[in-house]
This record gives sequence, C-alpha cells and structure tokens, in this order.
Amino acid sequence: MKATTTAQVRDLDVTEAGVDVAVRSYLAQAGWAAQMTEGDLAASVTVTIAAAGWFPAGTVVERRLDDVRVRM
Repeated sequence: MKATTTAQVRDLDVTEAGVDVAVRSYLAQAGWAAQMTEGDLAASVTVTIAAAGWFPAGTVVERRLDDVRVRM
C-alpha cells in the first residue's frame, strides 16, 4: 500500500484528542482506515502530532509512508 498526504502546518488551538479524531476521520473517508491495524492508525496520529512540531506554521509538508518532508 502506497499513500501520500499533503498538509499545511497550522497553529491551531486543538488537543491531541482532536488531532486523533481528525486523522482517523480522514483515513476512514479516504478508505485507508479499513486496511490499517489499530497500531497503524495510532502511529499515523503520533507522526502527525510530532511532525506539526518539526516545521513552522505555514509550511506545506508531505508524508510518503514514514517519511515527512517539506513539499517543494
């Protein structure tokens, strides 16, 4: 399974629980969640939260499997 996700880092007043719901909802709507284990889903949430702290607000990033990088 190959997937890529592009997002813009934003400075929002959101809890980790809110990020969890957003990531899981996105993955479900995209059809990926049904193919993922609970561990995979949790890891996606963890990476999303961590990556938000790696880059300044406004940065457009992409994730390809386990690689998160600035999109050029």
